[in-house]
Amino acid sequence: MLKFLEKNSAFFSTASSLTRSAAPSLGAAMPNEGLRAYREVLRLVRSLPAETRPYYAKYARENFVNYRDLSTDDDLAALLRRAYTHSTWVLSKYSIDAGKAAARLKDISDGYAGQ
Repeated sequence: MLKFLEKNSAFFSTASSLTRSAAPSLGAAMPNEGLRAYREVLRLVRSLPAETRPYYAKYARENFVNYRDLSTDDDLAALLRRAYTHSTWVLSKYSIDAGKAAARLKDISDGYAGQ
């Protein structure tokens, strides 16, 4: 097995560099803002009642995964606003002060929209 890996190491390094370069180029700010928003939404999920956390964590992940290949900054800005709106609605549903709890998510959403 070791001989096989040594013999084919050039192939494996070429294949891994191809997969990295084949990933869509989204620009520097786009993935960072999306990841920051996702992390913040998961932090907000932790403030929900324990029995609801798995549902909302899964819901958040599915939504962020579905929109990970956005092509324009306008689309991302709209989705960040949507994440904030949905998060505040869910927090309010469980009588959590949405304005205070989701302030960092609002900053991310507003900051990106202003770019």
